[in-house]
Amino acid sequence: MTECLAFLESDFSAIHRRDMWQVPGPEFFRLADLLEVYPGAMQAWRRAEREQGTGGVPAAGAPGERLVDGAAAAVDPVLSQFRG
Repeated sequence: MTECLAFLESDFSAIHRRDMWQVPGPEFFRLADLLEVYPGAMQAWRRAEREQGTGGVPAAGAPGERLVDGAAAAVDPVLSQFRG
């Protein structure tokens, strides 16, 4: 899960309007589990994880990049949904 902390933090802010670092443990996991049903960074990350079978970890490229349809693409929570 540590490879997606930036995605979690972004979506907590944008979707839940919460600072994830201030959310108590049980509530954090409940809210985090919901994030992939909303359009955002976690949804894109989980989709890529399922499609590539990489567990969400970048398969190639520089840090902060992952494979999208076989090509390295910068991970951008907003723009990544339009790539592919």
